[in-house]
Parts: sequence; C-alpha cells; structure tokens
Amino acid sequence: MFAEEFVEETPAKPVALAEEVMWEYKLENKEDASVEGPFTSEQMNEWTRAEKFEGDIWVRRVGQESEFYNSRRVDFELYT
Repeated sequence: MFAEEFVEETPAKPVALAEEVMWEYKLENKEDASVEGPFTSEQMNEWTRAEKFEGDIWVRRVGQESEFYNSRRVDFELYT
C-alpha cells in the first residue's frame, strides 16, 4: 500500500564550482591610473596580509565594470 506511493528521488547532481575569482587593482583612485592584474584571491590576500602595498590600493573583481573599492573593504580570504 505505501510502496505504491513511494517515489524514488534521483540523486542530486553535484553543483559545479564557480570559477576562481580574479582581481585587478590600481595604486591610485584616479580614472587614468594604471590597472594591474589579474591576480587570484589568494595572491591578493597574501599581499595584503604581508603589507606589500604602501598605503591603500583600489580593487575590483575582474570582469566587472564597477568602480574600484578600497582594499580595506574587501576580505580576500572569503574568496579563497
């Protein structure tokens, strides 16, 4: 009786991992400043933690045409 009502579910397909997030940066928040990159989140996290950059840098994800953000506002570890 209950077996007739049982519906066997098919296993869920594995979710494909998103591509690795890449970053670009510039040393000044000016429109004509040179843009460097792309760099991985791991590289950006290591450089930030090691204080490789003197002062602030301005970053954005590769492929986005948005404005650049102060690197202090980005937690690169979340993307590694």
